Amino acid sequence: MLSDYQRMNINVVAEEVGIRTFSPLWRKDQANYMRELTKFGFRFVITSASAYGFPMDLVGKEISGEEIEEVIRAADKYASIVRLKVVRLKLS
Repeated sequence: MLSDYQRMNINVVAEEVGIRTFSPLWRKDQANYMRELTKFGFRFVITSASAYGFPMDLVGKEISGEEIEEVIRAADKYASIVRLKVVRLKLS
């Protein structure tokens, strides 16, 4: 959600095939976004993680507010970017 390089690559490919893109989550604060997801009743599962220091025991587990704070603390500690790959997203 923070990578302008990825956003631009997607936009270039989309433009080449005549598709318009809409990227409302780009540049959105990822920690606050994860907090908002649970605040509004979404449930999700982290399906993969490749950042140093990421709490790997959370991969494959349904994430709650407590786990979100654990991910954010790890990201702050290891200066990594929190990236989510959501496999399942639904309202409670």
